[in-house]
Amino acid sequence: MTLSQAQAVGGAIVTRMLPDNQAALAPQAKPSVRTLRDLQVGDARLVSWFLLGAVIAVLLLACANVANLLLAQSVIRQRELAIRVALGADKIRLVRLALSESLLLVSLGGAAGSLLAYGLLKLFVHAAPDGIPHLSQAEIDMRVLAFTVLCSLSCGLIFGMAPALAQPTLEALSGSRSVAGRRGYASQVLIVAQLAFSLALLTAAGLLVHALWRIQQRPLGLEAQQVMTASISLSREGYQDVGQQLAFAEELEKRLSNTAGLVTVAISDSYPPEIPLRSKPMGALEVDGLPAESPRVGPVVWRAVTPAYFSALRIPIIQGRGFTEQDRDPGRDVMILSQSLARRLFHKLDVVGHSVNGVEIVGVAGDVRNSGGTASDDPEYYVPRSHAADAFIYRYPDELRRVAVIIRTPLAPEATSQAIHSVVKALDGALPVKIETMAATTGRLSVRPQFNAMLLALFAAIALALSACGVYGLLGFLVAQRTREIGVRIALGATPMAIFNTVLRKAGYWVAAGVGCGLILSSAMSSAIGALLYGVPKLDPAAWLLAVTVLVGVALCAALWPSWRAVRVDPVEALRHE
Repeated sequence: MTLSQAQAVGGAIVTRMLPDNQAALAPQAKPSVRTLRDLQVGDARLVSWFLLGAVIAVLLLACANVANLLLAQSVIRQRELAIRVALGADKIRLVRLALSESLLLVSLGGAAGSLLAYGLLKLFVHAAPDGIPHLSQAEIDMRVLAFTVLCSLSCGLIFGMAPALAQPTLEALSGSRSVAGRRGYASQVLIVAQLAFSLALLTAAGLLVHALWRIQQRPLGLEAQQVMTASISLSREGYQDVGQQLAFAEELEKRLSNTAGLVTVAISDSYPPEIPLRSKPMGALEVDGLPAESPRVGPVVWRAVTPAYFSALRIPIIQGRGFTEQDRDPGRDVMILSQSLARRLFHKLDVVGHSVNGVEIVGVAGDVRNSGGTASDDPEYYVPRSHAADAFIYRYPDELRRVAVIIRTPLAPEATSQAIHSVVKALDGALPVKIETMAATTGRLSVRPQFNAMLLALFAAIALALSACGVYGLLGFLVAQRTREIGVRIALGATPMAIFNTVLRKAGYWVAAGVGCGLILSSAMSSAIGALLYGVPKLDPAAWLLAVTVLVGVALCAALWPSWRAVRVDPVEALRHE
């Protein structure tokens, strides 16, 4: 069936599963239906499309540079082509000449580019973080080679054969350079396009880098230093009922707490920045004693934790108290809300003593950024990990098979890991356990966004270098073409500063036009780049201003040497050369 049909069927199933008193939640309790391919690829598809767009932008910039060079070469060779025609060369001979030269150019460039791509691909795969689907299988296959060859041939042949297809004029035969301006407008348009694409890539990279910097500056809501975590999954064969699962977790907690050097030991079903697998619709939380408001939308995650959970992670209790051992006794129903959930439900933090679904609120804890800021965080609440095997929090199948251990200790990670392994092995030597530091776990959150930002910044740097080369090359060509004019101006009394400003002003016009077009592209790209990283603002003046400043600075620096070379033109030599 189609996705829409599966969505409808799943919605009907969820509606039938809801109790009668929660039928109003049906509009919120909608299943998320995805194809297996989307589940495997995840957000890598969107990132790949975005990076492909950046690659195409860099490709267009390179093509524009090649086009400018070939157009400049065609202007220089106009007299040569005119002489060939005057000596009897026909169109076919000229086209064959241009075709052979262009094929040699694109063949060498395409081969060198393919070898460079092979090395860069190996480097990127080695530097890429874990978790990107199928990245290890990336290779330069025939499709990529065909794409490379097609792009190289297209650019080289189109612009390389343009001079051969043009009809030489008498002015070209006489050596006059007045015809140079006919193709000058095409070159200037290409330069403006280069600058616009470069600014768009620079802005995108700046937005990502600035957003990552802000994410890293914001606190996680916990202290990850000197914290070790361990994840254990109990087997179905050895731990069939809830009583066995609960007994293992409590004995593990007891033995670890008595181990020297382990200051604080907490047990949970998960730990941040891992997002709990369980959630409730916001509308399912009924606040006792308060009138019902408009339907609240969104999920609420929750964890079952031991009292030491908050002290182990240094999560502050903003109001009220944390859990005690007495809260774990049978018949005790208490909960702690996160700060964001308390505000959503009560519009205030003074909520101690109130109840949600008949469960008393004993405290409000600080918000924890489970996603590390790379995605939106759902509000959450906590319940004590009860000693009773028939407690309501254990009513879900396999609820206690996931055992997450959080330990705060000044010991070295190797010593702590050895202590955890020893305790687990003494309880059940067949159980696998995954141990790592909390700092390593939280550090992985921004690794993939950093890798994406690095690639985009690399493309932006290449684009900026290509644009600078384009500005430098075109200005140098124009200065060479206008050598006689500049010599005449100097002979008639033009000051060096006037000549310098004239040439530099020409580059200023291109930069201004490129910045204007680039800002339009950047505004369209800023909304799309928000999909790569949560929290990227649509309007970031700092990133935009930095991108414009860098582009203008590099472009004007590229224009300085041709401008200075124009000032140093000797009018006598220029006129004698002409």
